[in-house]
Amino acid sequence: MAIREAQGPHLIVRTSWVYAAEGTNFLNTIIGLSRERSELRIVADQIGAPTPARVIARIVTTILEQCRSDMRARFAHAEGVINVATSGETSWHGFATAIVDRLKARGNRLQIASIVPVRTQDYPSKARRPHNSRLDLSRLSRQFGIVPPAWEDALSTELVYI
Repeated sequence: MAIREAQGPHLIVRTSWVYAAEGTNFLNTIIGLSRERSELRIVADQIGAPTPARVIARIVTTILEQCRSDMRARFAHAEGVINVATSGETSWHGFATAIVDRLKARGNRLQIASIVPVRTQDYPSKARRPHNSRLDLSRLSRQFGIVPPAWEDALSTELVYI
């Protein structure tokens, strides 16, 4: 996603592991499978920070509001790229486990009994994914004073919309 001021500098927002209460994404896939299956096999050796689209939208809105009067200078100081993600890290397995645990805590009836951790090489997938998708959030904090929520807190908030 690129934010561009007319005839001026631009800022690229980089993110990863995006999900939302709506649409096709990891969160909704895990919810659906947890209602249908007793066991899931989920990759445990890929690390990142699951980030709801709502968090990304809120952070980008905050950046734009902060930069109204001096967008050109603020974007230049940000050196063109800002990483936007939640704080902390987990694996896909950890994320799936957190989703299921929170759903059960809210009283959702699920078929799932176990979530088995597997290695990337043991999980068939067309897409090649990096083992480390963590993003450095220091520029976001330094340039814009924004400290994103922890991925666990963001997940709990997003589940309210399910």
